[in-house]
Amino acid sequence: KVGLDPDLKKNVSKYSLGMRQRLGIAQAIMEDPSILILDEPIAQLDPYHARQTYEVLRDLNEHHGKTIIVIEHHTDFIADYCKHAVLMANGAVSWKLTAREALRQLDDLAVSDIYPPQIASAARELKSAGIMDRCIELPTTVDEGVRAFAGLGFTPQTHSSRDDAMAERCAHGSGAPGAEPAVAFRDVHVQYRSVKGVFDGLDLAIQPGEKVALVGSNGAGKTTLMKLMCGLIKPTSGEVRLGGVATRAMSPEDISGAISLVYQNPEQMFIKDTVRADVEFAMRARGLAGWQERAQELIDRFRLGDLADRDGRLMSGGQMRRASLAIGIALNPPILLLDEPTANLDIATRREIVRTIADLRGVTDTVVIATHDMQLVCQFADRVIVLNQGEVIGDGTPEEIFHNEAVVEASGICPPEIYAMGAALDARATCFDIEDFLMCFDGYRELALAAIGG
Repeated sequence: KVGLDPDLKKNVSKYSLGMRQRLGIAQAIMEDPSILILDEPIAQLDPYHARQTYEVLRDLNEHHGKTIIVIEHHTDFIADYCKHAVLMANGAVSWKLTAREALRQLDDLAVSDIYPPQIASAARELKSAGIMDRCIELPTTVDEGVRAFAGLGFTPQTHSSRDDAMAERCAHGSGAPGAEPAVAFRDVHVQYRSVKGVFDGLDLAIQPGEKVALVGSNGAGKTTLMKLMCGLIKPTSGEVRLGGVATRAMSPEDISGAISLVYQNPEQMFIKDTVRADVEFAMRARGLAGWQERAQELIDRFRLGDLADRDGRLMSGGQMRRASLAIGIALNPPILLLDEPTANLDIATRREIVRTIADLRGVTDTVVIATHDMQLVCQFADRVIVLNQGEVIGDGTPEEIFHNEAVVEASGICPPEIYAMGAALDARATCFDIEDFLMCFDGYRELALAAIGG
């Protein structure tokens, strides 16, 4: 029922997160319950395995008569797979509606820190501007959007809001001509936890000043690549170099001064009883001059003043992530690695973390993020490296990657909803956010330009 037949003889410890999720569902239905309840079933999954999980749930509902209840805040999955939605607030039910109607309650969703569908939000803006007929129902999916936006004069733009950010980054350069890469992998082979060929002859370079997103399905090698960079894993053969120096020749102290990894689970960053002590720890242990002042500067920068004397492990998810970033840059590393920095966050906390990441510009030179969050990729990255089963199958700008159908299909990545909507209206469109999308409509663009001129 859950699609694990080919993998029944495999050791469970070798299962991917998606397989483990399906195994959990199989265990839950062994007693043949009529109702199955899942709490954030795709929180740790890449888009491909997330859809696999929901396909299993759909099959259980439609072909085996199971009632499925999921706790979920990803509105795209609610739109594609759910029939009804219940909004909870302050311990009470606010409403129960069909999924389509629920996703049109944009204000209610936003107040509850749930991202409203980007397509519906864009349609409401077009209605407010008088460009779209107010009688048309707000579309919540790409298919509905194709029908709703038909005939509105959609012309792809050659300049997006993201281009300004990219131009600013390029102005800072990517290191001096002939300079050593910030990170270089040279014919790297890795056998990790008895899994052969995680990397088999990897050659890759990351230049100083680059903002890189590592993307790919669960098990593609993103976290392993990061651990190789900071010396937590040693290559079986080949070498990893930081600023031209092989990590094998560097002491742990030298490596931690050159590169820092902020873990996916921020709890792993806390080893002391207070946030202040955790921020101070590495600087104090090394006897760095002015470590007290530096710690206070970081506490102020990441808005941790009211939390400095609290145990970091007992804070909210957003607070822990802010504190973990402060710990990660305490030694001013030239290279910062962030593993899934926006995973499992609600809309308000995610915005806070994205803003905090943006604040890192000028604090650390090179930033590498491993993520399934394609909106974050569009907001942050000037380079995207796509991994699949330990191989680099794509390397380019977000535009180049999203337009490469073979790479998208092989890796299972899903461009942001508004990007897919723009491409569905015109294959030439490159819309990284709602504003980019709106500016492609002739009437809206004219109003926006008139407002600027006025």
